[in-house]
Amino acid sequence: MKRVFIVSLVLIILALSGCSKPQTAGPGSPSTPAADPNSCTVDSDCVCGGVNKDSGACFLGNKDYYEKNVDKSRQCPDFCSGIAGNLVVKCVDSRCIQMYGCLTDIDCKGSKCVRNRCGASAAAECSSDSDCSKQGCSGQLCKARSDNPVMTTCEYRAEYDCLNMVDCGCTGGKCGWKTDSKYDDCVSKSRSIGAPV
Repeated sequence: MKRVFIVSLVLIILALSGCSKPQTAGPGSPSTPAADPNSCTVDSDCVCGGVNKDSGACFLGNKDYYEKNVDKSRQCPDFCSGIAGNLVVKCVDSRCIQMYGCLTDIDCKGSKCVRNRCGASAAAECSSDSDCSKQGCSGQLCKARSDNPVMTTCEYRAEYDCLNMVDCGCTGGKCGWKTDSKYDDCVSKSRSIGAPV
């Protein structure tokens, strides 16, 4: 029995001698690992900007990590807001992510969703008729010249001939067809008989 006690005591002493107290980080010693750089609880926990000193990548994540580990003097153009300026940073499922500010007006709680941003106002696409042009394979679209050209399928519909009766122009800052009752009648007749009028 004495022998078992002594062997147990020796084993305990050996086990304890291998353990040491954790060292606290002091001046000049390596810092403790940073918390998860993308963790968050609310949207205000998240920040975007600068370059992560460890990875060299543009930073999106936790503001506490940002304060300690991000070179704020270096920026990544268009990274945070997106090229179109329609991205925002939010906390979703406890992770900081980039996402559209909105998809529909319902997402904006009373304001309008314009170009995926709540409360944004749409810039006028035109100020005169010359800012608008016919587009599409059959010339069936009236779009702003400043927009990228729109590609459509090449199909012919009888009512497209009726577009020769109206002008593509600017009304209220938007490009569109300047229709009248003669045009409306032409379209109705074309659709009913399937041929140009």
